[in-house]
Amino acid sequence: MKLKIFFIILALLIFCSTCKSPESPDDQITNGDQTPTTGTISGTVTDANTSAQLSGASVSTSPATTTATTNALGNYTISNVSPGSYTVTASASGYMDDSTSVAVTAGQTATADLMLQADYSGSWIGTTTQGREISFTIVNNAFTRFKFGFSVSGSGCTTSGTVEITYSVPQTFSGNTFTISGSAYQMTYSFSGTFDSSTTASGSGSVTTTGGCYGTASFTWSANKN
Repeated sequence: MKLKIFFIILALLIFCSTCKSPESPDDQITNGDQTPTTGTISGTVTDANTSAQLSGASVSTSPATTTATTNALGNYTISNVSPGSYTVTASASGYMDDSTSVAVTAGQTATADLMLQADYSGSWIGTTTQGREISFTIVNNAFTRFKFGFSVSGSGCTTSGTVEITYSVPQTFSGNTFTISGSAYQMTYSFSGTFDSSTTASGSGSVTTTGGCYGTASFTWSANKN
């Protein structure tokens, strides 16, 4: 009789050991029973000219969420973003900001890749192979002033001088190359250039006089940002 009671108690203990209590709300979230209410924004920030991945760039959104910083591969992730439309903006030292728009859906990842253009804004000064000064001012990657000296030798004559152009409408350019051309003081001029870095630039130029002493001069130039 005692042996029978022992087996009954043992069976009950084994049965109860397999019983499960009702899941708590925390268990339901952990087990994935709750529908996601937020989404994610992720992407890569690169240099617009070289396609190099930019580390340490700051990425923010409007409306504001969390600010992220890109890793060594230029990647970033902003988690727990409420569904809706956002403007994503990346910024980095020495670059102009870039923005793009994304729509965030709960439970999904929206991709926002951004390309930053180097910021060449500032005052630049250099020389041509004629030994003449060249200088220009850039604001928000647009020329507001361009100045150059020149010397042209014609048939039995030489003319020289300095031309300075101030633009009432800034002359924009795209990427890291530009062309400046026009006419002034009985001459035509044309300059092309490349920004080799955010502080150095080089290129070529030519001046053709169209009155008085006729002639053409071609040269190269280099400049640095002050």
